Amino acid sequence: MSELIRSGAPRIELDSATTAWEQEQTDLLRRRSALVFFLLAGLLALLNLLDLYVLHAGAAVISDASPWYWPLEWLVPGLLGLAGFVVLRWPATTEGIERLVCSVVVIGILVSAFSDAAFLAGMAPTRTNGLVLFIAAVLPWRVRYQAIAAAVAATAYPVFVMVTQSTIPSVAASWAMVSEPYRDRAVQGALGAALVAGASVIVSWSLFSVRRELRKAQKLGNYVIQRELGKGGMGEVYVAEHALIRRPTALKVMKSDPARSAELIGRFEREVQLSANLTHPNTITVYDFGRAADAHTFYYAMEYLEGLDLQKLVDRYGPLPPERACFILVQACGSLGEAHRAGILHRDVKPSNIFLTERGGLYDFVKVLDFGLAKDLGPEDDTSLTRAGQVFGTPLYIAPELARNEGSVAGSADLYSLGCVAYFMLTGSPPFEGSSPYDVVSKHMNEEPRPPSEVASQTIPAELDAILLRCLAKRPEDRFEDMAALAEALEGVEFDPPWTSERARDWWLGHAAAIDA
Repeated sequence: MSELIRSGAPRIELDSATTAWEQEQTDLLRRRSALVFFLLAGLLALLNLLDLYVLHAGAAVISDASPWYWPLEWLVPGLLGLAGFVVLRWPATTEGIERLVCSVVVIGILVSAFSDAAFLAGMAPTRTNGLVLFIAAVLPWRVRYQAIAAAVAATAYPVFVMVTQSTIPSVAASWAMVSEPYRDRAVQGALGAALVAGASVIVSWSLFSVRRELRKAQKLGNYVIQRELGKGGMGEVYVAEHALIRRPTALKVMKSDPARSAELIGRFEREVQLSANLTHPNTITVYDFGRAADAHTFYYAMEYLEGLDLQKLVDRYGPLPPERACFILVQACGSLGEAHRAGILHRDVKPSNIFLTERGGLYDFVKVLDFGLAKDLGPEDDTSLTRAGQVFGTPLYIAPELARNEGSVAGSADLYSLGCVAYFMLTGSPPFEGSSPYDVVSKHMNEEPRPPSEVASQTIPAELDAILLRCLAKRPEDRFEDMAALAEALEGVEFDPPWTSERARDWWLGHAAAIDA
């Protein structure tokens, strides 16, 4: 790990960040809960004072049991105000605060529902409905507690109406005196309470989902996750943003089974180590990395790219002109050549790992992605991270020696895979296809590819044809010496007109709308 830090990719320890986030969430819940209690207490007290002011109008709907009405009506704001002070001063955990708030809310709903059912015959439980919705929108608590409050709010009023009418004669008499429209209003009020309760759960779930995503993002250091970008064999990739400097970032995250954490995270950290040592402009840049507090989640941040990879480019627009293919291949050679000189073999060169973007006004700018299967060719290679007999790579673009899982593999394996990618760019299909991965791999090992000029629907220069067939030689020693030699050969192919940055710019501007869609 010390080598990783020296390589320029700083590791972020997340235990303290996670603790700080938990404390921040607890403090937020405490402040919001106290605010809700104080506001509701003040509002209900104000409504009670207004009722006293217009007592002569309200007395007509208050039953003979009214001596209990005002004590109960003042009990709720008093209880809420007391709870507000308790929440502010009580050094509880988030779970403890949620339980206290839920208990107070449930008691308040029960008292209000009983008062409405027993003393205000025919009146809808509007106060209860407003209370439940307000809490759902303001309190940052878990959905299950909102569901408890909503369930109580949806059932308490109709239950108390039935119970009080059957057990308290004065209440039954009050309801008997109420006209039919008021009875209908009470029924509507009960149904409305149920609908409001359901809506409050949806509101709470929506808001909590947002908070949960932010919490998830916070556990990944200083990066705020915005959306999922894709999934791969080594993990998931998200579009993220640095919380402080607002830099767009691609965040690769791996979560492993605890039983395999040591192996998988070891490979993941190795990917970062190898990638962070590469500085070629055509290699994707790694910013930093970290491990979550659960010890089974590892991530690293790299530059975010806008554009499309070769797989999508060919699938959408068909085979590339030979001059454009060479323009792209030369850049890929530069990235892979640096990796090979550093003793790093990519081992998964394929169209989806060669990305085209814009950098500094230059279009068709190549970025080689995903060294997730990379292997250090140096003497200190940790072979414990590779299982015996395991074959890495993608069957459509795998070199024969990789398919055979030979012990000694050189950069020529990547050169073969890049030749397969070039074949795909020019013809729209890889050099070998089959009914199964085994069939494809067998062809890579035993069959000679057809010249791309015989497969492509466009004219391919004979010189370029020969270059690709040399890349696809079965024996590594029959291929180009290295990526530099391949790049030199590609640059020696003459086109009229050649592919230039200006032509690339015109193509990208002409297809911008389709690419962004």
